[in-house]
Amino acid sequence: MARHLANCIFAHNLLFIGLATNFNFMFKRKIKEWLKRYFWADTLSTIVSIFVAWVIKETTNDRVLAAFLASAFASVIFYGVIILRDVKKSMQSHRLRNKKYQARSILIDFRNLMVEFGPAEVLDVLAVRPFFMYLIPTLMTNFIVGSFIGKTLADIVFFVPAILMYEVRKKHLR
Repeated sequence: MARHLANCIFAHNLLFIGLATNFNFMFKRKIKEWLKRYFWADTLSTIVSIFVAWVIKETTNDRVLAAFLASAFASVIFYGVIILRDVKKSMQSHRLRNKKYQARSILIDFRNLMVEFGPAEVLDVLAVRPFFMYLIPTLMTNFIVGSFIGKTLADIVFFVPAILMYEVRKKHLR
């Protein structure tokens, strides 16, 4: 009986370690995939948004305007990079299958972007990003560091639903 119990515990532990290792491997793979998808778009949008926030604050001393314009520029840069990459990938896929990239293809790419980013972007652009881009620099003595921290906090709030919807889109839409 004790030997049977020990074997069961041993088998359970092996199974658990196997599942944990598999989960760890899958999670690392997912993180690499998400970084590949979002890193350069977010890095470029971060640089531009902090620069815009600084220029607007220095020229107008209006922190609200700086927060909103920095948020707007961040969105334009971020989506510009994502759209260019997605359209290029879609066009290559069509070319490999000897199909033309037509209006329907553009609509599918647009739908995919709306599914992936729509919910996160509405929350982000209307409330979260301007709030953090205004509040955090106001609380700190260094405007640029505060803007960076504010943007980083907004990115965390943004990327949770965006990544969830990206995974949903990959699973259910092509």
